Amino acid sequence: QFIKVMTSEVDINKLESAALDAMMQTFTIEELNAFADFYGSKVGKSAMGKFGTYMSLVMPTVQQEMMRAIEKVQ
Repeated sequence: QFIKVMTSEVDINKLESAALDAMMQTFTIEELNAFADFYGSKVGKSAMGKFGTYMSLVMPTVQQEMMRAIEKVQ
């Protein structure tokens, strides 16, 4: 249900435009080409395919630390 709502309510074109604008303001053409080469490569595709696993492993600690910090500040 969450995915259905997000895909119907979030303006993907707006997000894509913001991301592209930010990339152009931040990175050089050479850097963007290096990203494209990496993501298009066998190793880059393999690494990015594992990124979800990486995030699932690190996110519980990130969330725990964020909650600990918020509780401490409050």
